[in-house]
Amino acid sequence: MSVGHLAAVQRVCRRLYIITTPYVWQSVDLERLLLLLPGSTCELGKAPKIQMITPSPIADDYFDRFFYYSRFVKCLTIIPQFVISGSFEEDSNEVAVLVKATGHLTLPSLREVKLTMIVENNQRGYRDEYKDYGFWIEALIPRAIEHVSFEAFSNYNETLLQALVDRAPELSHFDFACEVRSSRFYRDIVGPKAMSNVHFLRYSGSIMDPDVLQWLASMPQLQSLELTLDPDDSEDPSVPEIEYETEAFRALTTLRVFTCDHGDVGEQLNLLNQIWRTPLVKCLTCLEVKLSKPIHPGIEEVDNFMNVLISHSPRISNLRIWASSQPEDFPEMGVDFLSDIGQLPILELTLQCSIYVKAGEVLFKYLGVKFVNLEHLDLESTSVEVSDLLNVHNQLPKLHSLRTGVWQTKTDRKRLKRTLLPKIKGLAVRTTDSPCGSSLSVRFRERRAMSGLCAYNLDFCDIDLLAL
Repeated sequence: MSVGHLAAVQRVCRRLYIITTPYVWQSVDLERLLLLLPGSTCELGKAPKIQMITPSPIADDYFDRFFYYSRFVKCLTIIPQFVISGSFEEDSNEVAVLVKATGHLTLPSLREVKLTMIVENNQRGYRDEYKDYGFWIEALIPRAIEHVSFEAFSNYNETLLQALVDRAPELSHFDFACEVRSSRFYRDIVGPKAMSNVHFLRYSGSIMDPDVLQWLASMPQLQSLELTLDPDDSEDPSVPEIEYETEAFRALTTLRVFTCDHGDVGEQLNLLNQIWRTPLVKCLTCLEVKLSKPIHPGIEEVDNFMNVLISHSPRISNLRIWASSQPEDFPEMGVDFLSDIGQLPILELTLQCSIYVKAGEVLFKYLGVKFVNLEHLDLESTSVEVSDLLNVHNQLPKLHSLRTGVWQTKTDRKRLKRTLLPKIKGLAVRTTDSPCGSSLSVRFRERRAMSGLCAYNLDFCDIDLLAL
């Protein structure tokens, strides 16, 4: 249920209000929190403003409402588009003293902060480097946050990010999306000291920037990296020459790469080829690649990428290749395009494109020869014969889970179950997954007489078979 629906439920009765409040308030924006304080008012318009009037002396119950709701906040969103003013700005004000001396307003459950810097309004050019928001970052955010997100759109002010990073000495999860920044930014704002404990990084931007590559290489604990590549990177890509330390990227084992909807798939694969010539990929064991368009037979760049994948990432055991298109847009690929990656120690393989074999060949038999240790196989867009399905465990003996399509037969669902179950030892029909059992997810497709039309899914024939 969405937060909006939960908020509507709160109005039904007091008991539901109490039950749902922790969920409604677990993710809020900064302004909503400030308006909990008595005397705070909000003015919208071209120059949005929050006016805060703090009494002196502060009454004993002044913070009661704030404390009641703020204890539930786990994620705080900061988008500095208001001017926040009030007596708290005076160093001698009671609120300012409480914040600086005691941390009285710190959010006890806060774990994540999202900072988004949008285009600055010229009418608010008098602002003193977002000093108002800087005060509340210091007031509300504890030195225990481990997850920070930063986005910037045509706004190069870095004071708030600096203040936020200073509050996160144990930062382990960083989401970062913005335009090209200066070398000073990567050295001083999000430099080695700030990033020393980061295990997961989600980065959206140019990978062709030498400062970015040096920055990534300077994170000693980085284990998982998610890249959304800049559209301009795919135009004549060329990774800059950089001298890397021997220890660079030693901890990085998981990489997810998402290309943007720009250029053809060949250009996107060329960009990947460039990335694979850096030490960023040398220790990978898990790789996910999402292209904006499906791969087609005969694309030279596909073979080139497979070759650099084998030579530069020899430890990959979990491989997923997919695209942001609809299944009916995927052309069939001959199974031979997988022959080279059989050199990798693949345990998990996910391919969104449809795979076919030559007449007289059996898909699972071919895969069993190439990927002898395969445990998880997802070929959602590929269809096989029922007879092939019945022999899959003979050809892939270590397989724990399989997702594939099966050509529709005249056998109805109940009769097919009776046929499958006796031949696949230890299997039973279940409605829920068993975490330690093997699984077989089957979706039936009907053959079409007309060429060029893909098989379609018959939802009522979906079954799940799990090993006991």
